[in-house]
Amino acid sequence: MPGQMIEAVKRRNKLEDHETAIQQAIQEFLATQDQPSPPSQDTLASKYEVPRSTLSAHIQGCTSKLDSASQQQKIFWEEEELIVDYLQETACRGFPDTRKQCIRHANEILRT
Repeated sequence: MPGQMIEAVKRRNKLEDHETAIQQAIQEFLATQDQPSPPSQDTLASKYEVPRSTLSAHIQGCTSKLDSASQQQKIFWEEEELIVDYLQETACRGFPDTRKQCIRHANEILRT
């Protein structure tokens, strides 16, 4: 179970890095539109290593996967970190929580 949590954190960090690259590409696209020959979306997508279609969609105002998913979450990122830290601590002590205990602990955090 701790290995799965570590993988989930790595996936989230990779997604955040991807979103940061997209935001940088959008900022450069908007900043260079006043120039006589602004860089194309293809050029910026290659420069920041993001898909051109994703960059184009964001420029047109579509929301990112990270923002869309965060609107559907029941708990905030900080609360999620608390739960992960708690689960890792109990696992290190040799008494990992069951799924039912984990849900109970998450509900306690939600109530506070």
